[in-house]
Amino acid sequence: MEGYDTATNIVRADRAQSISLGGGDDSYTVDWGMAVRLDGGAGFDVINAGGRMSDYNIATEGQELILTRYSDGAMIALKNIETVTFQDNQALYISPDLASSWVARIWMTFRGQGMHPSRVWNIVHELELSNRSEDYQFVLDYLEATSIWPGDSAAIPDTINSLYSNALGRLPTLEEHSAALAKISQGTLSYLQLSEQLAFTGEAASYLNNVLLFPDWI
Repeated sequence: MEGYDTATNIVRADRAQSISLGGGDDSYTVDWGMAVRLDGGAGFDVINAGGRMSDYNIATEGQELILTRYSDGAMIALKNIETVTFQDNQALYISPDLASSWVARIWMTFRGQGMHPSRVWNIVHELELSNRSEDYQFVLDYLEATSIWPGDSAAIPDTINSLYSNALGRLPTLEEHSAALAKISQGTLSYLQLSEQLAFTGEAASYLNNVLLFPDWI
């Protein structure tokens, strides 16, 4: 059929129905078929779904993460994956434990401040955060040392607004902004500490809902 390989409105039925990526660190771009199961195995695995995050229905079923494309019903069932990326710069972050989900929320709170998501996930992967789930300080120290924060005091008000917007999807109230501004100006609160405080709130947990927890994944 002419255009069969490139037409976006034709769902391929000849794709491998089950894919295993093995035990290493892998990056895989989805080649959409009727229904595919993909197991990332051990290691740090990134799946490139294509399209926008809003193009998909995202659900869980047992120990699988199910992505279904609205346009044609094509589906992929994922397991043992660490990140799913989309072309609109959105992503799903899958955590095996509460500690790594906390790191993901911290990054998402101060994203745009010089820290790429893959660097944060490399901390989780390389330092085996799951084995030190109660020791957050070494993560905070690393993020503080490798992040780019504005040094000009005139930038503090806008930076506070950005952190609230990233973590909670809203600007701070006048009282919240005044309190944060005073502490940061006095040197008693850092941007990262503010990010940590915001990321641990129930409001952030509700807003940053693309951090998913699958404790039995590897």
